[in-house]
Amino acid sequence: MPRRPHKLATVLLALASFAGGAHRPVMAGAAGEWRHAVNGQAGGGVQAAGPKFRLVRAMSGTKGSERGGQYIIEDPRSTFYVPDDRQIIVYLEWEGPQGPHHLEGFWKTPEGKVASLSDFNYDAKQTRFGAYWTIPLPEKVGPGMWSFEARIDGELAASYTFQIVLSPRPAGAISTRRLFTPSEIYQRALSATVTVEKVGESGQDLSTASGFVVASHAVLTSFQAIDGAHAVRLIFEDGQERVTDRVAAWDRREDWAVVIFDGAGPAALPSAPANSVLVGDRCFTLNVSSNKGRVLIDGNVIGVRDWPEVGKRWSVSFEVSPRADGMPLLDEYGEAAGIVVRGSLLPGSVSLDALHFRPTNLLQAGGTVNEILVEPMDSIHLPSEQAGAVTLASLKEGGSFTPPLAGDENVETADIGTSVEKKGVYPVVNGEKFEFSRHDGDVAALVVWAPKGKIRSDVSFGIYGLDNREVIRTKPAPMKSGPGQRKFTSWRVDISTLPPATYRLDVLLGGVPAWRTYFRVVP
Repeated sequence: MPRRPHKLATVLLALASFAGGAHRPVMAGAAGEWRHAVNGQAGGGVQAAGPKFRLVRAMSGTKGSERGGQYIIEDPRSTFYVPDDRQIIVYLEWEGPQGPHHLEGFWKTPEGKVASLSDFNYDAKQTRFGAYWTIPLPEKVGPGMWSFEARIDGELAASYTFQIVLSPRPAGAISTRRLFTPSEIYQRALSATVTVEKVGESGQDLSTASGFVVASHAVLTSFQAIDGAHAVRLIFEDGQERVTDRVAAWDRREDWAVVIFDGAGPAALPSAPANSVLVGDRCFTLNVSSNKGRVLIDGNVIGVRDWPEVGKRWSVSFEVSPRADGMPLLDEYGEAAGIVVRGSLLPGSVSLDALHFRPTNLLQAGGTVNEILVEPMDSIHLPSEQAGAVTLASLKEGGSFTPPLAGDENVETADIGTSVEKKGVYPVVNGEKFEFSRHDGDVAALVVWAPKGKIRSDVSFGIYGLDNREVIRTKPAPMKSGPGQRKFTSWRVDISTLPPATYRLDVLLGGVPAWRTYFRVVP
């Protein structure tokens, strides 16, 4: 079930005009009085307090209404035309302490002078609350860039700018996009969302992720959701299923893929306009709960970074479960602004989830394994409906898939560092780390084997780029062991000539990866 939308405080403050009317005048103390107050205080150092209120939403328009406890600007824009536009509404929303607050709104001319001031008291029942101010636009008003400042309990809580133009409003000045309520966003996202099950060669389910319909017969999901799949099972919200092995477009490093299916499907989720989402904007997605239900969560875009190896990503202020990998990130207009791609900075890293002994490796090409990232829709090249498709088998043959792990139950522990040294009965890794300078010279790896059954094979060590290209492979060494027979294998590999980049390291048992980790080489 979706989370209930928060109830917002909505306050209408109609001002008679910019030049005068029913508003409180701005008072300024005399210079002598101010100087006397300052001189009468003792000096001292104190720690500055941080802001109590965080602005999460700001917009303006000429029409607004309240829907389900939320105030909606029906024609959001920041340029207003006189005489066609008769009023301006500025809506602001914050996160801050509950309880009684005093709010003040200042309308300022392009010269920075306060034209009007209005204030009111409000008792916030929840930590998120908002207010809107309305001011009429007379025909005789100064053009230019105006501003509106809001203060809460004396603290500057928002500064918003808008433009007034003395000319008829041009055609197309009012956007046809409208803000959706959280309930509407939930329903729109839910109808287009798809469960994506990765199916192995024997028909077994390998993993479960998510995706969403982006065009007729096309589902966008993360590349890791199909990495290594023999087929993909798509389960729509109405319970219908489609099994497919066709992909129309993909990017391993950017972590997205467009899967093609036959038959009718739900309506596609529209994409947001390019470059329409900024840091600080409110956003939504669907998380998958413990009972596999989908719930609406919201937050903000809190950062953006262009990673040299994998491209642009947004950071968001919420967390999602692994099953939500591939969910759409929606803006306040109910449009898909991006796709949630957990752990996408390391192509193939989802395979680490299957390890019995997972490396204590937080390396994520600069981020961490816990960071929730979003691939913007601007970076995704959706194919046309006439575009062809390739099979999952052809992706595997072409080296696009990460080889699956097998035999990892025979690994008791494993690690990498700068050297391996025998201390007492057991060898240990010295200088454990996952970022190496070429001046370090070598990467050392140690694997402690505790076989569950008889092993008559060979072991080797491989290093690969993020595109799966092999860059180093050691010579296979014989491996003979059995239950209860602990074995140790170690390697030292020269990395002094490797280009600075992120690499995957696989320990191979009989040529098949039994354990893996990732590391980075820096200059």
